[in-house]
Amino acid sequence: MKVIIFTIKGNQENPNGNPIPYLRTTQRSQWTDKAKRYNAWKDYVRASYLDQVVMKMLTKDFVKLHDITKRKPIVKSKEKIHVKIEITFYNKAHADSDNIFKGIADALFMDDKYLSGEFDYKYGKSGKVKVAIIWTGKN
Repeated sequence: MKVIIFTIKGNQENPNGNPIPYLRTTQRSQWTDKAKRYNAWKDYVRASYLDQVVMKMLTKDFVKLHDITKRKPIVKSKEKIHVKIEITFYNKAHADSDNIFKGIADALFMDDKYLSGEFDYKYGKSGKVKVAIIWTGKN
């Protein structure tokens, strides 16, 4: 079993702000301000992930699971992956927790077919998401 834990602080617009939820887009709507903001969020999630796991990139196991030259760094695999997130919202005006989970999965995984997960939330003085990615083994 392999585990990577990292934290996403705030969002790309505000280091204390709430995380940004998944946004479904069509070809036509991908150029709207909401879609651009969501795409910037996904870039921010990927940067947070890569910044905090750079030392693990040196191991053979890590290299097999990642391709940092691609838009989404965690490669397709038939290995089951479990993702646990703990969301801290800084105020009561926030998105649904399941949409935060989906947005993070959308940012990191080339294929989420073998992804399982869980999420929880709480309130705090600043927004953040603690993420644990657990490669549990073959299906």
